[in-house]
Amino acid sequence: MKERAELTSASPAGPSLARHIERQIGRVFQSHAIAVTAEAIAAYANAIGETDPIYQLRGQPQLSGDAAQPVPPTFLFTLSIAKPRPFDVYEELGVEQARILHAEQSFSFWAPIVAGQCLTFTPRLTGVSEKRDGALLFVTTTTAVADQMGQRVAELGTTIAVRQAVAGDAPRPAGHPVMPSTIRPAIAMPPITPETLARFATASGDHNPIHLDSAAAHAAGLDDVIAHGMLIAAYAGRAVGRWFPGRRIVHFATRFTGMTRLGDIITLSVAADEPGPKPRSFIISAHDQFGDMKLRSRVVLETAVI
Repeated sequence: MKERAELTSASPAGPSLARHIERQIGRVFQSHAIAVTAEAIAAYANAIGETDPIYQLRGQPQLSGDAAQPVPPTFLFTLSIAKPRPFDVYEELGVEQARILHAEQSFSFWAPIVAGQCLTFTPRLTGVSEKRDGALLFVTTTTAVADQMGQRVAELGTTIAVRQAVAGDAPRPAGHPVMPSTIRPAIAMPPITPETLARFATASGDHNPIHLDSAAAHAAGLDDVIAHGMLIAAYAGRAVGRWFPGRRIVHFATRFTGMTRLGDIITLSVAADEPGPKPRSFIISAHDQFGDMKLRSRVVLETAVI
């Protein structure tokens, strides 16, 4: 991501929205509590093509032990917007939903999240900045997650990019794709279709029309609908389970680097992020069939991989 500039009164973003948000840094927004259900976990897993049986329905949820049904690593974002107004934070800041793109997303886990828990999400505005040309305004929130006992179990960091200049999609890269090397077999996902996006919208609760309605996407300056960034991040989380089965994720941070369009075939690769024979941290890359990178994630596992 290109360098971001400090906000100034002469900012092309305009003092109205940028300054309005900047004055509210530190604001804590309304909390919401939600039960983690086995049905919602299974629906989310199915929407991202996850076939690992640990995410499927198993009867009465257990809060610990082998019978506990864990959540996919990116599922916490879905829970964070599972409320009557999913994007109320941005609405209250004056941000138009159709202008929102997901720029960065991180998850830190201090305890396992499983079906049967009740979690409380409390978002706080922690930053605002912009690119020097003023085309994008970046808004960052940090969301604390506590369990039914009031214990901190996780934290989400979310950065959105507010598109302030209307322009079409970037052109496709030319030439032959060059995919990065990978220490585990690359994983290719099926092509992105309208049905893919509709299933994910239903399971994730993200019904932003730029992902579902061509007319809305055109009105927002896009050539057509684009995939949810969190769908591609969920693919990356799914790949971690395939490459490193049984390893618990303690940190997962993603930077979104490009839009994913209908027809795109996403391929995931992985490289060690530290030297030595037993790494714990890895870099995951997602590219389309043209070699265009869609995201770069860093994942840290609880135990080393031999």
